[in-house]
Amino acid sequence: SFDKPVWHDILGNKNMQKAIVLAQICLYVAVLVPVFSDKILQLRGVAVGAFGWLLALAGPVGCLVLCELCKLITAFQVRQY
Repeated sequence: SFDKPVWHDILGNKNMQKAIVLAQICLYVAVLVPVFSDKILQLRGVAVGAFGWLLALAGPVGCLVLCELCKLITAFQVRQY
């Protein structure tokens, strides 16, 4: 929903949950499987260290916070209309 918080009916869409799990599996395979990640995709997933993993977690959290702030604006605009 564009005007309700993220925790409202968070598990309501089962297909979305399946897509999220599949995307996470693909991400970790692409980044962490040795020959596939470093030779084929030329990634250094294991070598990013703690700071790299911290940034990788901060990105989605920051996106969630910004989206929730935008939802507050949208909810205010819906009430005004």
